[in-house]
Amino acid sequence: MLTELAVPDPLVINSQFENGYKANISIQDTKQSYTFDLRDRSEEYERLGLYLNGKLSEPTELMVNPYSTLKIIPVEGQNGLLGVQRISGAYNADTIAFVESFWLYEEGKWMLKDTKVMKMNSRKR
Repeated sequence: MLTELAVPDPLVINSQFENGYKANISIQDTKQSYTFDLRDRSEEYERLGLYLNGKLSEPTELMVNPYSTLKIIPVEGQNGLLGVQRISGAYNADTIAFVESFWLYEEGKWMLKDTKVMKMNSRKR
């Protein structure tokens, strides 16, 4: 018998740039926070006007995308889901990190089992 399941909602991720070419994200579901050092992008961010001499021009959030990938994988020895969300900075192609979430369907709903955050290095032109 087949059962139709909705997919889990993407993680709620709060994010902002900070002074000194940094960015901070916090994952609401897990209460985990991460800070990213973005000094390798300073020249680009200054050129775009996001920063002036390392000071943020105005409060600016990062772009948190919904799932770019959602696939069935083993989670705790059972069929679960892996969701991948991309976090971008000054523009969509400015990928700062990917956040993976691992889900199991238990008692009629998707339960978050784990998350993993992977920082991306800037692409030097």
